[in-house]
Amino acid sequence: MMTYIKRIELPSVEVHTSCVCYQKGDERTIRQWGFEPGTVHTILTDAHSIVFVLKGGVRLSALNLGNDVSLECDDFVFLPAGTRTEFEAHESVSVLLVKLEDLVGQIPECDTFRFQRTVPPDDTRETGIYPLRTNDRIKHFLEGLMSTEADGLKCSSYARLLAGQLMFLVQVYYTQDEYTRFYSSVFSPDVVFSDFVIKNWRKYMAVNELADALNMTPQQLTSRFRKVFGKTAQEWLQARKADYVYHDVCSSHKSLKSIAHEYGFSMPNFIRFCRTNFGATPGTIRSNLSARLGGGTCGVGDGVPHGECPAPERETNNEQF
Repeated sequence: MMTYIKRIELPSVEVHTSCVCYQKGDERTIRQWGFEPGTVHTILTDAHSIVFVLKGGVRLSALNLGNDVSLECDDFVFLPAGTRTEFEAHESVSVLLVKLEDLVGQIPECDTFRFQRTVPPDDTRETGIYPLRTNDRIKHFLEGLMSTEADGLKCSSYARLLAGQLMFLVQVYYTQDEYTRFYSSVFSPDVVFSDFVIKNWRKYMAVNELADALNMTPQQLTSRFRKVFGKTAQEWLQARKADYVYHDVCSSHKSLKSIAHEYGFSMPNFIRFCRTNFGATPGTIRSNLSARLGGGTCGVGDGVPHGECPAPERETNNEQF
């Protein structure tokens, strides 16, 4: 779906780039990447996102949702916040990501009921990553989006409008079944609660802290978690923390001490946490990864799937967006 885009010069570039709404780097709502053939990229989404394949073919593994899909040019998927996803490029690939910074605020009012479905705790329906195929209306939307990106228009307010428009187009141009499967990983009987937790859990890494922030008792919070997420608050926070800790140990230049401090651990407790969840100390995880990558240091661009090490011949990269 790659098309030639003729760039239009913004008349007031300095005003735009100096505005408080101007987005830079990782904070951008709309981003585009190119993956080389044979490379593997493990990424961690910090917000709900929709990802489009603009060129090539890629194997996508949602590591903490439990399903794999093969995507071709013109396919797109929804990735909930906090998803660790592995992209394995079969050929030269280009992908576009649109963050949905405020899922609740961007849901069309007439569609909120679909996100408030009553899902019993023992619900066995499948949730995961399910691709849709772009139709002519979505393609037209993407052409306009990429045109303004090429012009250098990187305004957070404008990007929010685009994200809302995209959600509306998905609602009206796809069937109820397609829509339900596409967003199945975030359907909730209490979408306001679940969205707040998913976006803010890192600020309150203890159950008591999160309960205070929501003006609940720990018992009330646990009851709410069981209803919405099907597990206790402690279980959910522990699993989410493990995903982010492993990502940082494998893919960042942060010291192990700074990672421990960031997640509220003393060093002895941090080592114990890694042994319990990953079967090795954080130092061993980094050493093993460095050795498998040919003696290089562990850092951004060197991440691996949870609990695995990359094969020497396979180039692996890791990002958070």
